[in-house]
Amino acid sequence: INYFDSQTGKEVKNTPAVSQKATLYRYQIKDEKGNVIGYGTLSQDGHTYQLSDAWTLDQNGWKSQTSPDLTALGYKKTPHFIDGKDASVVEAAQPNLVNPSDEIVNVYYDHDTTPAKPTPDKPDHGITWQDVNRTITRYIKYQDTQGKPVNGAPDGKSSTYTQKANFTRTAIVDKVTNKLLGYDINNDGVVDVTPDAGDYAWQPANSQFDAVKSQDPSNVGYDTVNIDEVPSITVSYNT
Repeated sequence: INYFDSQTGKEVKNTPAVSQKATLYRYQIKDEKGNVIGYGTLSQDGHTYQLSDAWTLDQNGWKSQTSPDLTALGYKKTPHFIDGKDASVVEAAQPNLVNPSDEIVNVYYDHDTTPAKPTPDKPDHGITWQDVNRTITRYIKYQDTQGKPVNGAPDGKSSTYTQKANFTRTAIVDKVTNKLLGYDINNDGVVDVTPDAGDYAWQPANSQFDAVKSQDPSNVGYDTVNIDEVPSITVSYNT
C-alpha cells in the first residue's frame, strides 16, 4: 500500500509503504511413478483425486489497513484512491486464488490550504504582515506664512494631525509547500484572485479620512486661517 502526494505524483516523504503478506498453498498430485499429474486434492483413502489449479488461502488474507493521518504535514484529512473514492481505510482483501499475484494499492493525499495569519512580528507560511496589511496615512500640517509650526490641530496642542486608513487582504497558501495560491475576497477560504492580480484583493477596514476642522486662529495667536476645515476623503489601497 503506497501513499502518494496527488499533486506531485510522488510518494509522501517519511510515510513508508505498508507491506502485507498472504500465504497460499496447493497440493501437487503425482502418479505411482512420481510423475507430476497436476495440482488438486486427494480422497481420504488416497485412491482418487480431483485436479484444480486453484490455490487455498492458508490464513485470512490481507487485513484492512487504516490510512495514516497526514494533516500535520499539510494534507487533507481524507485521502482517496485514483478513482476519487474515499481511501481512509484500505479494506481487507485476498489474492486471486486462480492466478495469484502481488497487488499494489495506491492511496492519494491532496494538499490542504489555509488563510495565512501573520502577526507584525511573525510570518505565517511565508506570508508577512506587510504582505496582507497596508496603512495609508494623511498628515495635516499647520504652519504660518513663514513656515513656522502652529498648533492648529483640533486640540490646539499639535502642529500635525494624523489620520490612518487600513486595508487588508487574505492570502491563501498551500499547507504542504507554503506556496501562495492567491487571495480570498469573500471569506469562504477559497482563492478568488490569483497572485498576479493581488492588488484587486485589498479590502478596506476603514478607507475614509474624516473632515478635520482647523483650530480657531484667534486661539493660537493668528487672525485668519486659509483652510477652515480639511475635507473628508475616501482613499484606496494605492493612494
